[in-house]
Amino acid sequence: MALTTNSKVWSIMLIVFAFLTIFFAILFHFKNLFIVLIVDSILVLVTDGIIIEFNKYFGQKSMWVRRMYAITVAISVFLLFYLLVLGQLYDMDCLISSSQKQ
Repeated sequence: MALTTNSKVWSIMLIVFAFLTIFFAILFHFKNLFIVLIVDSILVLVTDGIIIEFNKYFGQKSMWVRRMYAITVAISVFLLFYLLVLGQLYDMDCLISSSQKQ
C-alpha cells in the first residue's frame, strides 16, 4: 500500500492513534484490569480456534457423539492441567522448605 498525502486519511489515523494511546495508558494505570483483559482475549482466541477445529473434525458426527468427545477432551485437559499445577505446587513447596532450612 502506497503512502498517501490525503489529509483526511492522516487525520483519521491520528485520531485512532490518540484513542489507542489513551486507551492503553488507562489500562496500564489499572494494571490488574489490563492483565485480565489480555488474558481473557488470549483465552477467547484460543477457545474459538479449538471450537473451529473441533467442528471441522467432528461436525459430521451426531450430536451425542460430539458431546461425548467434547466431554472427554474437556476432562482430559482439566486433569492434565490439574496434575501440572499440583506438580508445580509440590516443587515450589520443596523449594520454599529447602530455602527455610538454610
